[in-house]
Amino acid sequence: LTKLGAKKISDGLVNSWHYDFPDEKIKNNSDHLRIRQEGGHSFITFKSPISRDQAKIMEELETDIQDIKTMKTIFEKIGLEMKGEFQKQRVSYELNDSKIELDKNPNIPWYLEIEAKGIQHIHSISEALGIQRSQLKPWSTKQVYQHYKK
Repeated sequence: LTKLGAKKISDGLVNSWHYDFPDEKIKNNSDHLRIRQEGGHSFITFKSPISRDQAKIMEELETDIQDIKTMKTIFEKIGLEMKGEFQKQRVSYELNDSKIELDKNPNIPWYLEIEAKGIQHIHSISEALGIQRSQLKPWSTKQVYQHYKK
């Protein structure tokens, strides 16, 4: 990645807490709500799928938070429940207005995620990395786990 001009922007643990209502309204709409901590940065993200054809395209609404414990309490007071808590190792790079992330979750090998403005940009980066289009998958983390659990 560095040979292509990518700049390493972080390397460390990522902690995530995923929330939904008891009736799983958020999940049933294929949306996601989480609190995440990466290094000293904490934030809330709400994701909604736009497309999963050639790439996983999500609308992401995100805002910083100062106090994870207080935010968890607020979520619980409005009726949300923590549905999962996850930790992974992540190495992040920036390249040409794109984010390239290498993730290592428990019990599965390292995998790469490219966050770019569009599918052509994803193809350009993947080709520069020697990754064929047939190897690209528009998978969620859950789908990656399912693939390796076979």
